[in-house]
Amino acid sequence: MSTSHAPQALPSPTYHTHDGMGHDHQGGETVHVHAAATMPPPVTVVQAERNGLGTASFVLGLIAALVGLGPVIGAIIALPCGFVGRARGLANIGRLRKGKATNKWMTVTGITLCVLGVTFGIIASVMFNHAVHGLNGTQ
Repeated sequence: MSTSHAPQALPSPTYHTHDGMGHDHQGGETVHVHAAATMPPPVTVVQAERNGLGTASFVLGLIAALVGLGPVIGAIIALPCGFVGRARGLANIGRLRKGKATNKWMTVTGITLCVLGVTFGIIASVMFNHAVHGLNGTQ
């Protein structure tokens, strides 16, 4: 069994030239090259908003304001929630000024609710104190 291997012709070389006008010339043909297709898309870095302190202030203020009028719960839960929530809200105001946070209304509402919660907690504690001392007959 003999197989004849006939020599095969090599493909002719292809020449690439560039004329500086966005055209490549390939073996006599003009190939249009678009610069946008060869460039990677621009990279944009978007920093995430940091709204956690304002949200925490709102939630703690809501808890403080709702439970602040309870006689014992007002002192135990509302006062700490109100103080911590107010501190978080004031800290978030700094982020708002720097443009790192965007929840201004929630922060202001949270601070307001925290102040109300602390006020309600103090009023409830004073009322509870007077009620207990009134039952004992002492003023």
